Amino acid sequence: MGFVTEREMAQGIQVPESDSRDVGRFLNRILGLQVVFQNLIFNYFIACLDVVITSAKKEGKFNEGFVDLTGSSITQQDEPKSVFTALCDDCKQVKVLVDRGMSWSTALKRFHSLRGDDRLAGFYKTRNPMHNKYFYLLVTPHTHTHYKIARPNTGVNVQELDSEELQHKYQMVTLEKAEIEWKKMYEETLYKCNHGSHCNNPRYCQVGMRRYSVNIICGSLMRILPLLETTLLKHGLKLKLSKYDATVKVVRVCLDNGERLIGFQYPEILMPLAEKEATAVALENKTSLLSHFSQTIEPISPVLKKMYLRATTPPPTIKSYFTSLKPTSESSSTAKVKVASKSDVTQSVDLTVEEDHDIICVLDRTPVSKRKTQSSLNTFFKKRTKLS
Repeated sequence: MGFVTEREMAQGIQVPESDSRDVGRFLNRILGLQVVFQNLIFNYFIACLDVVITSAKKEGKFNEGFVDLTGSSITQQDEPKSVFTALCDDCKQVKVLVDRGMSWSTALKRFHSLRGDDRLAGFYKTRNPMHNKYFYLLVTPHTHTHYKIARPNTGVNVQELDSEELQHKYQMVTLEKAEIEWKKMYEETLYKCNHGSHCNNPRYCQVGMRRYSVNIICGSLMRILPLLETTLLKHGLKLKLSKYDATVKVVRVCLDNGERLIGFQYPEILMPLAEKEATAVALENKTSLLSHFSQTIEPISPVLKKMYLRATTPPPTIKSYFTSLKPTSESSSTAKVKVASKSDVTQSVDLTVEEDHDIICVLDRTPVSKRKTQSSLNTFFKKRTKLS
């Protein structure tokens, strides 16, 4: 592990593209540093990531969570089929045929246009056989030390090889030998995976297959997403699905006719099981709904007089709670109002009513009556607070 400076990069030292895309490897490697340098490098990484994401969003190139299906030819196999009708009305199943191979004529043109003066560019085969056969590939220079590879069954790969790994794992072959084996592999992998007779799931395995089918579910999918994930987790291990097929992915594909599709990529082998689960869920929901409306209707209970009075009595206000007073002069007047105590003993209280305001000011002449009037006011405001 080490750091590549700008001076070293100017001298020809390049970071392999496979390493520049592997975030997990980057995070594991910085664990070998001191904590101070870990935080420094990680914060710099996050800052660069934020800048890249912001720039991509401004340019309209930022796509979060989408997997683009690419190939030399992408066509729709059959007409869309309605699925999961028990739970949704507009879910469609679309089968797409993807051809990602590279013919011999295309590979030869790529070799002559990109090889340059590099002595390592050319056609290679694996030094050790895999699944009882050798695999062939085309190597073209990408940087001073790294090379792009292309295979007859999968086309150009994103992953790169450095010169040391290339010479260690592969050996160069002549154009005549490469042409024969390239065309042979191109035809053999049309509808067969790389595992051959050793495949555990030959009916649905698509590893290394040149032309493969992708099952896409389109439409209103959020309602059935938990059901799809549950079915995949329940039956994926039993059916020995590959690591790539064992997850629900949101894919986007552009067909040869220009039509665009977006939906969930879902294993076709699980579609009957998922439809069965959807029917069971819909039946369960319908049963619970019918049982809810078929409950026994209870007899009408008698109306309580206390509750009836509370419902029909308007809430008290500061004007309706106390007895209204008629002023004897333009500015103010003095009147008598009886306030009942807890022992039903009435006391006379002097009140002054201001005409310009809606507030009644209590001008008490005796300490006892003042306390009772204050208690009455507190009771009113407590009731008012409960009603509001």
